[in-house]
Amino acid sequence: MNEGGAREVLLVRAIETAGDSGAMWSDEDRAWATRAALEVAGTDAAPDAFVARRASLALERLRSRYPVLARALHAVTWRSWVAPALAFAAFALGVAADLALGVGGSFILRAPAAAVSATSAMNSAIAAYCDS
Repeated sequence: MNEGGAREVLLVRAIETAGDSGAMWSDEDRAWATRAALEVAGTDAAPDAFVARRASLALERLRSRYPVLARALHAVTWRSWVAPALAFAAFALGVAADLALGVGGSFILRAPAAAVSATSAMNSAIAAYCDS
């Protein structure tokens, strides 16, 4: 199971275990999702493949009723460019911090201070991106 499948499984599990999920997802819907997943994945499928397929089928049905679920699932999905951008930003901030703090002498807090600065800058950038 990949990250996207795990995210879908957790969303379906949250819906199914909610106290008032009967209005959103009935017992008939649960039975349908299980039957459909058995038909698609087969009885000899690995448990994680079956669970991921069941969640995918359940979300297909839920998305048709509640379009907001698609937006919610998309909102928590990492963009493909985020990891390389964070790596480049960390490298650039490390170089800038090294140049700003100077080469001479031994400053024991140089690495932790740069790490805190880089983390703060990345958190600010992520928060600004998520708010937009």
